Amino acid sequence: MGDIELNQKVKSGDIEAFKQWMDSNAKRIERLAVQYGCTQELAGNVTEDIFRTLYKELVNLDEDEILIDSLYEIAVNKLAHVPLRIPPETTIFRFEEDQVLHERINQLEEKDKITFILSQFHNIELTKIAQITGLTKEKAEYAIRESFQQISVQADRAVVEKQLEFLAKTYKRISYSFNKEAVFESSKNERQTSQRKETPRKKWTVLAWISGIVLLLTLIIVPVVTSEEYKQASAEKYLERIKSSFNEKMKRQYKELGLSETEKESEVDFHIGEYGAQERLDFDLMISRYERLLAESGTFNKEKMDEEYKSIVKNMEIPSDMVNSLVRNPLTEDKKKSETFISEYWGKVELLQQHYINLLMHYQTLVNKAVVDGKVDIEKLNAEKDTYPKELQEALKGMANQNFQLTAVSGWGVIAVYEKNEVGDQIRNSIHKDLGGFVSAIESIRLIYEDKREEMVEEMLAMENTLIASDHNNPPYDMLEGFYTGAFASLLNWHQPDMLVDDDGNLKPAYRTAWKKAAAIGGKSPLSVVMQGIVNEMEARGWTKAETFTRFQDYKLRDALQLAKADDLKSFSFYGIKKNGTDSDIVTLPDPEFEKVIAETYKSFSENHDLSLLTDVNPLIITGVFYYANDLEDSETMWYLDSAGYSNLTLEEYKSDWIQAEKALATVTSLSFMHEDEKNGFIEFQNENNFFTTMINKGEDNVWRIYTEELNTHKFD
Repeated sequence: MGDIELNQKVKSGDIEAFKQWMDSNAKRIERLAVQYGCTQELAGNVTEDIFRTLYKELVNLDEDEILIDSLYEIAVNKLAHVPLRIPPETTIFRFEEDQVLHERINQLEEKDKITFILSQFHNIELTKIAQITGLTKEKAEYAIRESFQQISVQADRAVVEKQLEFLAKTYKRISYSFNKEAVFESSKNERQTSQRKETPRKKWTVLAWISGIVLLLTLIIVPVVTSEEYKQASAEKYLERIKSSFNEKMKRQYKELGLSETEKESEVDFHIGEYGAQERLDFDLMISRYERLLAESGTFNKEKMDEEYKSIVKNMEIPSDMVNSLVRNPLTEDKKKSETFISEYWGKVELLQQHYINLLMHYQTLVNKAVVDGKVDIEKLNAEKDTYPKELQEALKGMANQNFQLTAVSGWGVIAVYEKNEVGDQIRNSIHKDLGGFVSAIESIRLIYEDKREEMVEEMLAMENTLIASDHNNPPYDMLEGFYTGAFASLLNWHQPDMLVDDDGNLKPAYRTAWKKAAAIGGKSPLSVVMQGIVNEMEARGWTKAETFTRFQDYKLRDALQLAKADDLKSFSFYGIKKNGTDSDIVTLPDPEFEKVIAETYKSFSENHDLSLLTDVNPLIITGVFYYANDLEDSETMWYLDSAGYSNLTLEEYKSDWIQAEKALATVTSLSFMHEDEKNGFIEFQNENNFFTTMINKGEDNVWRIYTEELNTHKFD
């Protein structure tokens, strides 16, 4: 079914067509909700409500109204009335840079925010944005420009643009919770409600008879009321004891951490979740549930409540207590429980670090006095800390208790980092032997701040050994892989590429030494194999920037890691299409291997245009063949691969209207395919200056075809 026919059926109220149309557009709307500031769960609910509203309003749409525009208009209106918690209670991104930038965007004024999001992440043109938001074109343009300036405060524009580019990709990797069946549930519930209201008159006689019985039973039960009252009073006292116990435990733990529990929402620091907030929320929900039970029935199951309470208290355990418990009860033979321990411990350490860093920022003038020659002088700090404000004194004690040390970072000041000492050894010796890389990851956080790249290589080896030994189906491993690739980015200094070279354009000695060390490891190390390729080419070019390095992206390291897990690292290549996560394929250009496949596929298909040759061929290859045909002015081959053209035009009509497009792939640095579902996805074109996406869909013949309308509106500068 072509796009035009599908849209017509949707407008006519065809439910199956509407469901198909939702499949193509749900993720972009749920992504919009997340970008706007909704939690992932809330975003799914809001998206369902948006489609529900659109479905109800289909009868009111004019024939010439564009469905996707109406969808966005409803979405913007709905989101404007969604209560958001700014900053959010929980983070949703693996990397702090993504989270901080996401929250900066969410600090914008409502109209500025939605206008910026539609322009930056949805590639909607200015005229459409004005229509969707109700602003004039001039005001929309001004809002976008002002928004960019606000989120770029004290940062280089080029850096922010690159960060926005990474954030856009991160948004596309978020898991979604939209349930299209829920869109139609409200009407079902209304029918069920009306059915329940149709009570036969005969029942009134029965109800009157039952009322008499109830009255008689009430008279009989009066003597036992005092017993029920006693049970209720006992339950109420139990609830009060539980509340008091929880508050005391929370108070003691905050004292041990050297922090104080936030009492007012406005006091929660920017982009930092409140420590213990989830446990506090779980406890409050539990209390509310049992108070409701008490009000309804006069009692509740104390044993069940006690089990729930103990579970919450267990989750409250602070890092130092977790280590003590682990040492007393080692998990060396239990990999599953070791994974659980690491996941919880790491999460708490990261959150605490953010709290401590944030608190130290308030006292930089004081703590900086202890910095001598770029390092924190502990003796000087200890000599002066009695003069510090009590809040800072308590925090310093808490940091020591939780194994944090102070370090001075150029451009940042004094911050708290996890210390590498006997605590890490205690954890390694008490968990499953395959998981030591997690401890190395936690310990290596300090190396990023302290700029110690040679040590980082050693820690990365421990991380990859754990990743290779894992089944890689658990959240802790996703977190570790993210940190592993993040450490690799730090090793290569991707975020500050200009800092890599000296005034003559040569790689600085410190980086050269670390890279050569990584390359020399050899064996079955993915890090070593990747660095060998980079170092060999850098050496051949006199240690100036080389293609292998400048075009390198972290998905290639992940590819090497997966091959190592399969004991097939020898087949690793820098070239060809690679997986980039579970729902994305990518190729970095220029790529001779990819270009060869494109040429061969084009040659075999263009001879007779036998579509069976393209069945289930990767969408990136289809895109490559499409542009290869364009470069050769082969409009007939392009027609077969053009989604709208193939569906809506005859070959003769297409050829008569055909105009050669730009030779896009000549300037593209990477080409990505992102899966939406089995039949739909997006192709992302990226070069040094910009990127944009266009849709691609699979027809009934299982051939992918590219949607070219958006391509014609973009320029590859």
